[in-house]
Amino acid sequence: MMTNEELIELAINDNLANSKGEESFARSFFSDRDKFMVKLQEVLDGKLTQNSMGEFERYLLIIDYYQENPQILDPHLEEIINPIISKCLETILLFDSGKEVSLDDHQINTLSCLFKILYRLAKTRGHKIIVKFFSHQVSHLEPSLNFFHHISEKNPRFRLHWEMRYIMLLWISLIVMIPFDLSRIDSETGENGKLVNRILDTANHYLQSVSKEYEAACLLVMRLLTRKDVCATHLSEYVVWQARKISSASDPFELKGHIKCLAGIFKHGPRDILRASIDDVFPCLQTMDSRLIKNNSLLRKYLTKLAQRIALCSLKVRIASWRYNRGPRILRENLEATSEKTEKSVPIISPSPADLEEEDVEVSDAVEEVLGLLLNNLRDKDTVVRWIAAKGIGRVCNRISKDMADDVVSSIIECMQDDVIVTNGDIIGSDISGADDANWHGSCLALAELTRRGLLLPSRLADVVPWVIRALTFEQRRGNQSMGANVRDASCYVCWSFARAYEPPVIESFATTLATKLVVVSLTDREVSVRRAASAAFQENAGRHGLFPHGIDVVTIADYFSIGNRTNCFLSVILEIMQFEEYRLSLLSHLLNVSVSHWDKNIRHLAAQSLGILSEQLHVPFLSTECIPFLLSMIEENSSALNGYLMALGYLTYGLSKSDPATLKPFYDKIGLTISKIKPELLHSFGSDILREAGLSFIENCANAGILSHATNNSEISGSWWDLILSSLSSSEDHIQLVASQALNAVLKSSPDLDQKKMELFLGNITPSLEKYTRRGFALSFGYIPIEIFNNIHEVVDKLSLASRVESNIHYNDAETRRNSLDSLTRILSASHCIFNNEFDDALFKKICVAYLNGMNDHSIDARGDVGSWIRESSLKGLLECLRIAKTNSNLISNDERLSIFQLVILACIEKIDRVRETAGRVMDEIIKDKEIEVPERVALESILVKDEPIEWISNKATFAIMVNVLHIPCYRDAVLQGFIICIGGLTESLVRNAGNELSKFIEGLPSSGYDKSLTTYSNDIIKSLSIIFSEHIGNERVSIPTIETLDLYLTNGFLNAVTETSYVATVFNCLKKEVFKSKNLKKILAAIKVFGNFASLVEPNESVTYGNIQKLAIDKLILYLAHPYPIVRTCASENLYLVFTSSESEVNPEIEDILLTTDWNQPLDICKSLRERVNGILLE
Repeated sequence: MMTNEELIELAINDNLANSKGEESFARSFFSDRDKFMVKLQEVLDGKLTQNSMGEFERYLLIIDYYQENPQILDPHLEEIINPIISKCLETILLFDSGKEVSLDDHQINTLSCLFKILYRLAKTRGHKIIVKFFSHQVSHLEPSLNFFHHISEKNPRFRLHWEMRYIMLLWISLIVMIPFDLSRIDSETGENGKLVNRILDTANHYLQSVSKEYEAACLLVMRLLTRKDVCATHLSEYVVWQARKISSASDPFELKGHIKCLAGIFKHGPRDILRASIDDVFPCLQTMDSRLIKNNSLLRKYLTKLAQRIALCSLKVRIASWRYNRGPRILRENLEATSEKTEKSVPIISPSPADLEEEDVEVSDAVEEVLGLLLNNLRDKDTVVRWIAAKGIGRVCNRISKDMADDVVSSIIECMQDDVIVTNGDIIGSDISGADDANWHGSCLALAELTRRGLLLPSRLADVVPWVIRALTFEQRRGNQSMGANVRDASCYVCWSFARAYEPPVIESFATTLATKLVVVSLTDREVSVRRAASAAFQENAGRHGLFPHGIDVVTIADYFSIGNRTNCFLSVILEIMQFEEYRLSLLSHLLNVSVSHWDKNIRHLAAQSLGILSEQLHVPFLSTECIPFLLSMIEENSSALNGYLMALGYLTYGLSKSDPATLKPFYDKIGLTISKIKPELLHSFGSDILREAGLSFIENCANAGILSHATNNSEISGSWWDLILSSLSSSEDHIQLVASQALNAVLKSSPDLDQKKMELFLGNITPSLEKYTRRGFALSFGYIPIEIFNNIHEVVDKLSLASRVESNIHYNDAETRRNSLDSLTRILSASHCIFNNEFDDALFKKICVAYLNGMNDHSIDARGDVGSWIRESSLKGLLECLRIAKTNSNLISNDERLSIFQLVILACIEKIDRVRETAGRVMDEIIKDKEIEVPERVALESILVKDEPIEWISNKATFAIMVNVLHIPCYRDAVLQGFIICIGGLTESLVRNAGNELSKFIEGLPSSGYDKSLTTYSNDIIKSLSIIFSEHIGNERVSIPTIETLDLYLTNGFLNAVTETSYVATVFNCLKKEVFKSKNLKKILAAIKVFGNFASLVEPNESVTYGNIQKLAIDKLILYLAHPYPIVRTCASENLYLVFTSSESEVNPEIEDILLTTDWNQPLDICKSLRERVNGILLE
C-alpha cells in the first residue's frame, strides 16, 4: 500500500516530467500508468473491499494535483472514463422497466468508487470536458432518471453519496439534449405523469441542495427548458414560478439554486418568450438590498449575472455601430512597420457618417435600473461580484446608444473621483487616502471591458488615461496591511486593453506617459503579480503599436522571469533600464518619493540600496541636486518614514563618494550631523529598532564614504555616531547588534580613535555579571574592531575565552554571548593569523584553540532547545581557521590535539541536528580539499568522503550511509559510534530509523576477529568501543540513555553472537548496572529493563565463549524491578522476565508463569513485594 507521502511524491515527479517535452506528455497522468489502471480495473471488477477504501481515496488525491494544469489529463480521459461509463450503464439499465431493483452493499460500494472518480475528474478538468465521454442514447434517458430516483437522498443507503447524484444530474442534462421530441420517448410510467414534469420535479428538489448537486440541477433545468419542444409550454410558467420563489425565499441555500437557474435560463433561453416574463422577474433584483443577499457574495454574484442578462434580453441583439473598430489586428505587420521605420500601419476602420447618426435604440426603464445596479456593484466588497458587474456593463453598453454608453463612462469616472482630493487639476498626483479600493478596482475592470470591446471612444481617452495612470500606483495603508494590489493589477489590464483596442495614432499622445509608468510599476511594485501584469501590458503595447521608447529592448531586459524576484528588480534590472533616458527620471522620482517611504521595510531597504547603486554607476545630476537636499529636509522634519530616508541618504552618500565625490562637498557637515538631529525619544520608544537599524546603516555608509575626514566638525559628528553605536550594542535584537558592529567597524576604519577608556568600556561590558544583552552585543563587536587597534590582544582573547565558557552560576549563562565570543575569536584569528608585531604568538593560538575545543563539548539546553548547537557551529568554523593557520607551522598543534580536533569534527558530522551536521560537513569538505592540512588517516578518509557528487550533509539518510564506513578507521571509531548512538536515541522518527538501519547493516557484515591489515573492523572492536563510550559517560544522560537504547538494538538483533571477547560484554553490563542504580529517570529504567532482558536471554554461541554469571545477574535485576515504586516499571519487568523464561530451553515453573501473566502490577507495593519474594523463592528452590 502506498503512503500519502509516496503518492504526493509520485504526482510531483510526474508533474516535473511533464515539462520535459512531448514524449513525457503522452505519459503524464502517472509515471506508472499500468499500475493505476490495474487499480481501476480492481474497482471495475468489484474486487475493492471496504478495508482497501482508504488506499483508493489516497489514489483519488493524485487527480487533485493537476488542477493547475488539467489539460495534462486529456490523453488519458477516454481510457479511464469509457470503462467506468460502461460499468455504470450495466446497473442503470437494470432500472429500464421501472420495476424496483435492489442493490447490495458490494454493488453500492463499487458504484460509489466509480462515481467518485468521475467527480474528481469533473472537478479537476471541468464537467464540460468530462461529459463528452458520457453515453447519450435516447434509450438511456428514462433508466437514468429511474436510477437517479433510486439513489436520491430519500434512500438512507445513498444519503451520503452526493457524488453519484451530482454526476447523474450532469449525465441526464446531457441526454435531454437529444434532437427528438421528448413526448415520443415518454413511456408515461412515472407517478408524476409526463417525462418533462418528472425531470423538472427532480431538478427543482435539488436546486436547494447544500452540496454540488444544485449546480448540476441548474444545468439540467436550463437545458430542458430551452429545448424547442419544451420552452413553448413550460418556460414562461417556470420563469414566473422561479421569480416568486426568489422573492419569497428566506434560505440562502434555496436562493442560490433558483437565482443561478434563472440566470442560466435568461442566458440560453429564447429571447422572444423571455421578454414577456421580464416584468415578473425584475422584482427579484430589488432583493439585492436585503440583508440575506448583502451578506452572501455568491448570491450577489448570481443576482448580478441575472440582472445583466435581463438587460440583454430587453435589448435588441446588435453590435453598436458607433463603437471604435480598429480593424484587422496583425501583430506581424506592426513589428515590420516598427523595424523598417516606415509609416505603414493597419488602416483604421471607422464608422461611416450614417453609422454615427443616433440609432433609434429603445431602452426601457428596466435597462436603466440594471445599469444602475451594475455600476453600484462595481464597488462591491467581493472581487467576483465586481468582475461580473464589469463584464455586464461591457455587454450591455454594446447594445445601447452612444450617448447612453458615454454616460456610463462618465459614471465610472465619477465613481473613481469619490473621496479623492485633486489639487490644481493634477489627477496623477491626487490624494487617494480616503478612496475606496473596491470602487477603484471595479471601475478599472469596467474600463478595461469597455476598452476591449471598442466602447471607450478615443475622445474619452483624455479623461480616462490620467485616472488609469493614478490607479497604477494606488496603495493605501490600513493597519499592518496594504490595500490596492488588485487596483494596480486591474489598471494594468486597462493598459493592456489599450494596446488591443486602439491604433497607434489614437494612443500616441499618451504613449510615453504610459510607458514610463508601466516600467516603474513593473520594476518597483511590491507584488510580483502586479509587476508581471505591468510587464505584460508594456509588452503588449510595445508589440502592437511600437510607440513605447525602446520598447523591445525594455521587454527583453524586464521579462517575465527577471522581474519575478523583487531584489533582482531593484538591484539589477533597474540599473539596465536606467540606460534609457526616457525612463531614468521617472524611476528615480518613484524611488525617492514612493519606495523610500514605503510601508514595507524591505521595500524601503531595497529602494535605498538601489539609489546607492545608481549613484555609484550613473552620473545623474538629479541625485546630488535634488535627492540629497530632499532627503535632508525630510529627515529634519522627523517624518514617519524617517528610517527609509536615513538609509537612502546613507547609500546615496556612499555611492556618490565613489562616482562623483565633488558633488558631496557642500553637504558633508549636514550629512554628518543627521543622526544628532533625530529626536532622542524616537530612538528609545517602542518599535525604535527599525529606526536604529536605519541609523546604523547610515553611519556605516557615511563612514565608508569618508564623512569624518571631510567634515569640519567631525568631533560632534563622531560623538553622535558613537552614542548610537554603543546604545545599539546593548539592544535585545540580534540583528541590531550585528548592524551596530558593522557600523563600528566602518567608523574605526575611517577614524581609528578607540582610546583606552573606550577599550576598557568594551572589555568591561562582557563581564558575566552584566545584563545578557549587553554582553552579547559587546562580545560580538570585538570581531569587528580592526585588529591593529588592539593595544593588548592577550587581554582581549582572555576576556573572550572566559565569556565563551559555560558559567557555574546558571543565572550568568547565555548561549548567545558564548556564540558571539567564539565568532569574534574566529574573526580575530582570521584577520591576524596570530601575527602581532611581525611575530607569531603561540600562546595566543593555544588559548583560542582551547576555547574552540571547549565549545565543541557545549551541549547546553534551555527552553529553546539545544542552544549549545550554536556554540558548536561557531567552534567548527573556528577550528577550520586554526587548521589553516597550522599548515605553515605543524608544531602549533600536537598529534594528540590534532586527533582530538578531527574526532570532534567527525562526531559533529553525525550530529542529530541537521544545521550543525551541515556546518560540520562543509568544514570537513574544506579540510579534505586543502591538501596542505595534515589529517590523521587522510587517505582512508578520502576514500570514504570523496565522491563524484557532493555529499548532502543536511540529509541524515545520505550522511549516515557514508559516515558509517568511517567505523573502519580505528582512530575515529569511538567518535563515529558515539554519533550514531546519540542519533539512535533521538526524538525524530526518521533520524532514529536511518541511524539504526545503517549501524545494523554495518554490524551484520562484520567478522568476529582476525588480523587487522587493511583497516578492517570486527565485532569485538564495536563492543569494545561501545564499552569505552558507556564507561566514559556514566551519569551523562545525554549519552547514556541513547547508549542503553543502542544496546537494546544491538542485543535484539543478535549481534553479540559474533563477539568473542566477553570481557567487553561484562564491562558493558557493569556500566549498565551503575547507570540505573538509584535512578528515577523512567525512560532510562524502562530502556534498561529491556537490555537486562536481552542479557538474561544470552546463549553462549560455542564452548569457547562464556558469559559467566551475567545471565543470572540480569535475571536478579529484573526480579528486583518487580517491586519498583512505579507500576509501569513493575509491569515492564514482569513482561521481560516472562519472555526470558519462555525463551529458555528449561521448562518454566507454572507458578512463576501464573504470577507473571496474571498479576495486576498496579496493586499496592506490599503485595508486589510479596509476589517478588515468592518468585525469588521458587527460583532458589
